[in-house]
Order: sequence, then C-alpha cells, then structure tokens
Amino acid sequence: MPLPVTLFKPGPVHCPGCHSVQAKPADACPHCSYSAHVCAKRFPFTAPLLEPVMDAGSHLSPAARTSVAGEIARLEKTFPQLHFHVCLTELPEGMDVREFGFWLFNASVPATQEAHEQRPWSVLLVIDQAGRAASLTIGYALDPLLDDTVLERILAAGEEALQNDLAAAGIITILSALRRELTLAQRNAAAAAARVVPAPDHSPAPPHAPQAPSQTTGY
Repeated sequence: MPLPVTLFKPGPVHCPGCHSVQAKPADACPHCSYSAHVCAKRFPFTAPLLEPVMDAGSHLSPAARTSVAGEIARLEKTFPQLHFHVCLTELPEGMDVREFGFWLFNASVPATQEAHEQRPWSVLLVIDQAGRAASLTIGYALDPLLDDTVLERILAAGEEALQNDLAAAGIITILSALRRELTLAQRNAAAAAARVVPAPDHSPAPPHAPQAPSQTTGY
C-alpha cells in the first residue's frame, strides 16, 4: 500500500530543544537557539546504525525480540516505503528522550545509499526504560501524514503496556496504532484524489470532425 504524501501539506516544525512550533525549518530555533551543532555537543559520541530492533541492554527476551521484529516486517510489507526502528535504552537522568531520538535519527549515518534514501520514510521509536518515557521521531517525508497529535495518539496506545514493563506488548501496540493511522491517511488521500482528478470527457465528437494537423519543430 503506497503512502500518498503529495496530496498533503507539510506540518509545522517543532524544535527538539524547547518544543516550540515554527512555521518553517530554520538553522536555529528563534526561541532557544537550538541547532544541529548544539545537539551534537550534547551527544559527543558516535551514533549506532539504525536497525529494526536496537536493545543493547537486553530488555527484550529472545522470543519477544523475534515477535517485535516480525510485527515490524509485517508493517513494512503493508507500507513498502516505511522503515521502522525501535531503540530500548536507559538514558541518564535529565536527558530528554525526544531530544535523544532526534539526535539518534539524524546522527546515525546510513550504511548504504539505499538506507540513505529510506531515511525520510523512517520512524524511530525510543523507549527510555530508566526515565519511563518514550518518543517517536519521523522522517520529513512522513511529516504531512503524521502530525504531533497523531504521534501522541500512537504513543498513548502503548502507554499502559509500557508502564507495566511489558515492552514487547507496548511496541506491538504502537505498531498497530501506526498501521491504523497510516491506513486512514491512505484512505483520506484516495478520497482527496477522487475529488481533485477531473472526470473524463465522454461527450461525443462532432460529426465529421476534422483531423488536427501534425506539428513539427525545426532545429
């Protein structure tokens, strides 16, 4: 099921530092001066490659990891452009999970040209086990489809499971919510396309209509 981005307008830009809303992208936030340079200084180490399941602390059992990976594969089969990643970690006290997600998403260097082309269509879920918080970061190609209200709704779907330390169940519930939202976006786009595409002209041609002459361009 292709994701129809061209029928939607981009949403507002949110600063990863102060979370203020901006009408368009800027090199630095006009409210708090947050920038990519500031972000890099806060995380002075090399970002890992984005993988479907990142769980260095083994918060998921092998069976749970397999289950989560299977659900990710099914989602990506439904939406071939989409690439989903989940990172389970334990952030230091005071570190904002949303800012960490922004840094990881942007600082992780794609290993291949294909991975580079996939990044705008990627979704990164970060679960901070220590801070008991989660965030979703998306590529710019998905911005017109998944605004902040939708992302909050997706995260809220998995909140109960995550609060009860059921990480795999929370991730799978979030994947299901993401599938529903993207399916709804696809249906809305199809309806919008039906409204904007002009109906074909089935009126009969006038009798003995003359054939238009061919045109050529000299060079």
